[in-house]
Amino acid sequence: MGPLPVEASKPSGKENRRVMVIFFFCALISIVTMLSFFDSFYRMGYGFAMHEGNNQDAVLLAMMALGFNISGHFSVKYLMANYPGEAEGLTNVRTPQNIENNSNQPNQPKVTSAKEVLEELAKEMRATRIESEMLRVQLNETRVQVSNLETELERKTSELETIQALTTDMERIVKQSESSSQKNLSLMDSVLVGDPLFNGDKIDKQVVNDPKAIAKAAIEAYKAGRTDVKSAELDF
Repeated sequence: MGPLPVEASKPSGKENRRVMVIFFFCALISIVTMLSFFDSFYRMGYGFAMHEGNNQDAVLLAMMALGFNISGHFSVKYLMANYPGEAEGLTNVRTPQNIENNSNQPNQPKVTSAKEVLEELAKEMRATRIESEMLRVQLNETRVQVSNLETELERKTSELETIQALTTDMERIVKQSESSSQKNLSLMDSVLVGDPLFNGDKIDKQVVNDPKAIAKAAIEAYKAGRTDVKSAELDF
């Protein structure tokens, strides 16, 4: 596609002001000329003698006024002219040569400048940087959550191992109690799990007829005992 057609020209504000100035001076000179003629006629009416030089001056003044008005008329016509643009005048003139040239020219795409490409690359780079920062923040948050979950998993695994070991020991104690004549378990008789496992010094509160409380107390006592055992191993 070729360049855009030129629009029709219109008088600008500056040209309109020039036209007004030309009209003003044309009117002023015409008025001065008419007053001069009226003054001459007035003098002739009252019997004043007119010299030959006065007639020449009057003719010269009239010619100057007429010439100025004619030139002002053409100047105004030139300043106020509206010239048709290509879309109004030139496109209507279709010669065989123009038709052939238009048919031979394919539709050419708009040429993209390197500056426009660089601007688009800069926009893409800013958008990618923002996305990468958001992903980095999400990754750090995920790492913290994973670390917390791993710590919680280790704690639960250790607690599960403790409960499993405690369950095994309790089953052994229950079997030993059943082999003897003791049927009901209480902390008052053998300080459950404390005497058999840790010499009876890990449970400092007695619980009677509360299985859940007994289980929790036994777990805490078993944990405390394992902690003391690990501390003793580290001392050696």
